[in-house]
Amino acid sequence: MQAFEITHQFTYTNFFLKEIENCDEKNVSGFFFDIRNEGRRQFLDCNIMIPKPVDETVRLVLDIESTLDERIYTRLFTVRDKNACAAMHKYIGEFFYALERSGGLTPGVCPIRKKRLRIRNHYLDFSKVALQTFPFGHLRITTTLRDSENNDAVLFCMKLYVENVLN
Repeated sequence: MQAFEITHQFTYTNFFLKEIENCDEKNVSGFFFDIRNEGRRQFLDCNIMIPKPVDETVRLVLDIESTLDERIYTRLFTVRDKNACAAMHKYIGEFFYALERSGGLTPGVCPIRKKRLRIRNHYLDFSKVALQTFPFGHLRITTTLRDSENNDAVLFCMKLYVENVLN
């Protein structure tokens, strides 16, 4: 019985996005996010402007944290990759491709060109995220893009507060 309880702690991604915030005051990218809820379905409107192409000189740091009380977070794991574009395609997969399509980009192509992305009324289907093993409960996902050509300057940083609910 104990083995079942442990394996039942993880499931396919069934996120409900609660909040998005800018996580670095030095963030040189401009962005705006608005989430609209229709029952358990969520839709995204956003504008994002990253000041340079996301190429092999842009690194990704992705921190996944969990909490019981939404005050104190415990780091579950960190993904670090020297090529942010390739990493986003690898770990986020079809979910990211759909965002690229909605923003007028060719999905799966690196580098992601410098462009103001405008996404409107995009259905957030978290079941399409390539990385699927997350614990149930409240999570904080911090995504940071850093410019390795410019002393690791922060190009983009956002925190997602999500709840991974039972399927």
